[in-house]
Amino acid sequence: MKRFFKKSLRNIAFAITFLLLLMLLLPTLFPDFVANKVKYWANSSITGEVNFSKVSLSFFHHFPSLTLTMYDVDVKGAAPFANDTLLHAKEVSLGINMKALLQRKVKVDAFYINHATVQVLVDSNGTANYNIYKSVDTTTTASNDSSMALQIERIVFDDTKLVYNDASLPMFITADSIQYTGKGDLSKAIFDLQSSFSAERFYFKYGGQEYFGNKRLQANLITKINTNSLAFVFEKNDISINKLPVSFRGKFAFLSNGYDMHFELASKETDLQDVFTALPPTIVRQLDGLTVNGYTELKASLVGQYIASEQQMPTLAANVKVRNGNITSTIAPSPISHLFLNMNVDMPQCNPDSLNVKIDSIYLTMGQEYLSAIIETKGITNPYINTKVKANIDIEKWTKAIGIQHITAKGLCQIQASANGFYTTAINPNSIRPDTVVTSIPAFNINASISNGYFRYNHLPLAIETFNGKLTAQCNTSQWQDASIQLHAIEAKAGNNRLSGFFNLKNIRNYPIQTQLQLQLNLADIAKIIPIQGYDVKGDIAMQLQANGTYEPHKKRFPKANLTVKTNNVSIRTPYYPRPIERITIDALLRSTTGNYKDITVQVRPIAFLFEKHPFTLKAHVSNWNNLRYNISSNGIIDIGKIYQVFQVPGYQINGSIATNLSLQGTQADATAGKYQNIQHKGTLRVQDISLYSDLFPQPLVIYQGALHAEQDKMVFDAFSAKYGSSHFQLSGYIQNSIGHVLQGKQLLGNLTVKSKYLLLDELMVYHNNTNNNTTNNKPATGVIMLPNNIACSINGSVDKILLQNTLVQQATIGMQLQQGVLQLNNTGFRIADATVSMQGNYYATTPTKAYFNY
Repeated sequence: MKRFFKKSLRNIAFAITFLLLLMLLLPTLFPDFVANKVKYWANSSITGEVNFSKVSLSFFHHFPSLTLTMYDVDVKGAAPFANDTLLHAKEVSLGINMKALLQRKVKVDAFYINHATVQVLVDSNGTANYNIYKSVDTTTTASNDSSMALQIERIVFDDTKLVYNDASLPMFITADSIQYTGKGDLSKAIFDLQSSFSAERFYFKYGGQEYFGNKRLQANLITKINTNSLAFVFEKNDISINKLPVSFRGKFAFLSNGYDMHFELASKETDLQDVFTALPPTIVRQLDGLTVNGYTELKASLVGQYIASEQQMPTLAANVKVRNGNITSTIAPSPISHLFLNMNVDMPQCNPDSLNVKIDSIYLTMGQEYLSAIIETKGITNPYINTKVKANIDIEKWTKAIGIQHITAKGLCQIQASANGFYTTAINPNSIRPDTVVTSIPAFNINASISNGYFRYNHLPLAIETFNGKLTAQCNTSQWQDASIQLHAIEAKAGNNRLSGFFNLKNIRNYPIQTQLQLQLNLADIAKIIPIQGYDVKGDIAMQLQANGTYEPHKKRFPKANLTVKTNNVSIRTPYYPRPIERITIDALLRSTTGNYKDITVQVRPIAFLFEKHPFTLKAHVSNWNNLRYNISSNGIIDIGKIYQVFQVPGYQINGSIATNLSLQGTQADATAGKYQNIQHKGTLRVQDISLYSDLFPQPLVIYQGALHAEQDKMVFDAFSAKYGSSHFQLSGYIQNSIGHVLQGKQLLGNLTVKSKYLLLDELMVYHNNTNNNTTNNKPATGVIMLPNNIACSINGSVDKILLQNTLVQQATIGMQLQQGVLQLNNTGFRIADATVSMQGNYYATTPTKAYFNY
């Protein structure tokens, strides 16, 4: 027995030694053979560029498999990403079938990828960089017995990073420290792939919004794959997102121009706390210090075809249920309890404008306090809204209960609100230029109040220590003009700053208003109450307003009103411009004693400021708006371009400056009656690089330099050079009734002389260079030249060349009269085609596309 045991040990030792020697020697017998086959396969099967530094063949790299390992592998993607890396790996190992190798054939049955980065890129047309595998002629392959064959049964990714950037969706995914093992006979046309997957850090963005950030993923998957039809069936897939367990089922198939998908995701009988661990990072960060529990069910689906070239998208749906939810905070005296939620979300064709969100019930309580709501919205561009909200909450308790720690808020808040209807907009048909107007709103009713309110950012020194008020707002129709708003018993106090009063507006048709407001504000305290980065405001503002009545300009009705506004040493600096507007002083009064235009008085005593070392002052006393009596003086420089930078508004750029030294005094009646001796206008006005816009014309009038002086009721042009489009010209002459025109829209009178070397009249046409207005023959519709109807002016002058719709007119002399939108040609002459023409006639436009011309 002892001899038998020793003999057995010798045999085992010999066998092990033989196997080890065989495992050491076999790779040395076939290294070039295997490497050459791999290189041949790579060159014949992959369109992208493949590079690696060296190759080794060993049993011990992935024992006991014989593996060919390529080091420092770099694979480029398919066009249009031929210069971008698809795969970079420290090691890529191919498992070699030993039986086939002894027959001088190479069959790869496993892939091992270590320390790799996989970058999948898809452009806006849906073209991907992973389409690098060449289609193979099966006849040629069958006849070539020496070819390398792929019969993959195992795929392993170790410590791999995935980047997926799809510009066609747009969607962005990154996953770090991926561990993946997949098993299945991939050589078959139809096979089952069993997978185990984990990622330490998973990020997901869609449409620029981050939904998953730094989440840990784990998944065990069974996938049925059909390589003939490029279809995938996800039969059993158990996924864990942080602590949230999710079951995933579905199908996915590649189409010639996109994808076909049917995905269903569910998480049943899940604790609410586990759901919160999977929420987007912006929400998770706000939930620190909270304990959440309750019964939860989640369902989601994505069904349909994605074909970017046809703008076809799948439909997204989701359902969330919460029962018996509780939210407990370490800083709250009692938890939020009885959380109940039913929510459904549908987005057909993944079109945001088709988004339907229905929360048919949300309810939660804290002791005797509660919040309940029903919310339904359909669409985004012109959404349908149906909602009901009721709440009775102690703000301090509820803010603490949901973990808000950076602010302190107090007060009793009561809300009862409802809304039902469509919010729609449309292009105003009465506007020459595209102008979006609100055409309907949901009918609504709001009753809300707050008492004993208090608010403070904890890192700032000043609080709104008192806030009380009641809001009542309603609109029983779909017309926003029928909306009414009442603010009762408004009271707010922050340090020495005060706001008190009431405000009632019954509708927005004839503006029946009743209000009394008082404001005392130290602007420097704003930064002590709310965080404002980059702003520096100082000074005091005091305002008092009393008003009662209606505002109906067409009936010359104005509310009985008394408004005073005073500021003291105000300074404003914003992050958009390095220097402030300083010494802003406003002492203004508006008074209307009877509600009649005759009794309106406006006093500006003064408005003044200093900017870039240039002072500006405006004083005015305007009364009796039935017979406008005015006394206006202005002195100083306004650099409009730089002031506009201070209050920067995105999408606009304004330049230019105005210098004034004016004194204007008189009445509208004297100007109309020609009693110019009673009108005292004097001083100068200079403008430089100012652009003037009008809806009548598609381009601005740019005034390079304008110098005017006041003379009785006239503003006389001393020098005026300007351009409109490609036309340059000079003006001389005068205008009258400028005060009535500016303040009341009265008719502007004038007598002007124009000189120009070239005028392109096409650029005056209302839709010139506007591709949004097309005729039936697809040629741009330029419209006609619109003329203002509130100007009465004589225009004379000369133009060397005039071009109108490719017709050239030369040596033009102009004699015209513009009156209420009608242009009368009196003594107009020109040369055309070497002929001298004298013309009389009139021109007027009835619509932006129709005009009449008689001559």
